[in-house]
Amino acid sequence: MLNLLLCRHSKSSWDFPYLRDIDRPLSKRGYNDAKIIGQVLLNQNVKPDLIVSSPAIRAFHTARIYAGIMDMPYCKIKIIKELYFNMELFFHDLSRYLKDDVKSVMLVSHNPDIHTFAEEFTGQAFNKIPTSAVINISFSNERWADICKKSSKVVSFDYPKKYK
Repeated sequence: MLNLLLCRHSKSSWDFPYLRDIDRPLSKRGYNDAKIIGQVLLNQNVKPDLIVSSPAIRAFHTARIYAGIMDMPYCKIKIIKELYFNMELFFHDLSRYLKDDVKSVMLVSHNPDIHTFAEEFTGQAFNKIPTSAVINISFSNERWADICKKSSKVVSFDYPKKYK
């Protein structure tokens, strides 16, 4: 069985208008929301084998917060450039990026791609996927190349407002 945690990065700061989009940091709220969700994951005994992050600063910092709370070494975070607004390449060839000995992976990236993938691979409609949201999906497959809608099950859908 495979497990995928789809995570939308935490709220970013717009305090620095001169920064490129990829370089925007987390806002104070984003930092706090990531800590809330990191604690939720810890309480659920979630600890992926690998965290895969977009190269965007806000996504990478979200991944680092989650890793820190779940007591995962930062070397377990892998940055994949395709996760920065080109996720279709990643999603449709997961086996190229994920070895089959990785049974559980956390993916930290952006909307609308997270939303599209969640609906496409679960067959479930998500009205809104807010910042810091995590959708925990299990697949009855043994290989990433074989995952599909009919082998998926949404285990949980968590976001900060649920816990405030």
